Amino acid sequence: MKHFLQVLLLSLTLLPMQSFAKGIACQPNPHDTQMMISWNEKEIILKVINPMGYSYMPQMETVGQSSIPFLKMQSDDLKGLGDSYEYHWPREKCTIGSPDEWLISCQGSVNAVDQKNKIPSLGFTTSRLDETTLNGKQSTFRARMIFDQSNIYFVTLPIATEFCSRF
Repeated sequence: MKHFLQVLLLSLTLLPMQSFAKGIACQPNPHDTQMMISWNEKEIILKVINPMGYSYMPQMETVGQSSIPFLKMQSDDLKGLGDSYEYHWPREKCTIGSPDEWLISCQGSVNAVDQKNKIPSLGFTTSRLDETTLNGKQSTFRARMIFDQSNIYFVTLPIATEFCSRF
């Protein structure tokens, strides 16, 4: 019940005042990056909120010592995203998996809804990863966004599927 209430609160917080038939909402805990993808027949919306601020937003899934300077450059260049950002793609520039609607891909340059954010997005794609170990199974929902800000940057947000809900 607690998880349902969290997703409901996230849905009310993240959804614009439009009607959307379907979507995915992910909220690991009140301090972690939260994400919602919603769609109707006209558009697909990607909304990300970083409750602890931009500096806590994941940038890359794995970082080795040699990639630390690149990570710093990316995080500096993408500061304009701010603590939250939202992008809308026309439905014709997107594909939703059938029957697996967890798989979504939108391509094409769009500007952020917030006019203060001048960083265009070139698209995003989602995936679900299932891992089996001797200690059990783990499923991860992952959104990978592409931004164009003096360089092309990929930002990956992995979230355990147990913290995501379909609506």
